[in-house]
Amino acid sequence: METKQKTEEVIYTFLQKHAGKNISEMELETGLFKLTIHKALKKLTESKRVSFNEENKTYSVIVASEATKNGKASKKPVVDVNGKDEATLSKTALSKAGRDTTKYVFNKQVLAKSRVFLEVVRQYVKLHPSISLQMLQTVFKSKELYKRYGGAIVELNEARKYAKSSGRERNFLKPQDILIVNSRKVVCTNQVDVAFINAFITIASSLKIKITKQP
Repeated sequence: METKQKTEEVIYTFLQKHAGKNISEMELETGLFKLTIHKALKKLTESKRVSFNEENKTYSVIVASEATKNGKASKKPVVDVNGKDEATLSKTALSKAGRDTTKYVFNKQVLAKSRVFLEVVRQYVKLHPSISLQMLQTVFKSKELYKRYGGAIVELNEARKYAKSSGRERNFLKPQDILIVNSRKVVCTNQVDVAFINAFITIASSLKIKITKQP
């Protein structure tokens, strides 16, 4: 529930800065999954915090206000589940573009959330050189973490097919980011949102792998 509410606030704050965006644009600019965005928007429209333009298929923030006893209207502050107001949330979790910019520390490196996933998997492969791709996918719950495009960890050729069919690279495809798993070329997804990283940190913790948020 807490993660869902945080996602709603990320979308809400993004729309405050970028009104009139459709779901595809939000997916591209926030890095969140389309299904996650759709669910958040459903809640935001139901609570009348966001409006939907049927003609253009776009969303915009509804300016929240409430009447006071003396008849004057005042803006209602946005507060997240931890009691932080919108300004604090914006400074700590969002960049000017509305993207979640939280950094994570792994092996003394400060990394973006998608890079954390890649580097943890890279290290695990180095420590387990005889591991098979299927076992690696099982260890990191590849298809549970990312249900689209074959999962969070896929073979390079498969990832290239997805990139060609979708018109967008969904994995780290640069030579330095390709992993060799039991003689097979393997890549990790770059589609890592807040829900993904939270679930992944839980998996990593069960494997005694330490990942922390940058203070």
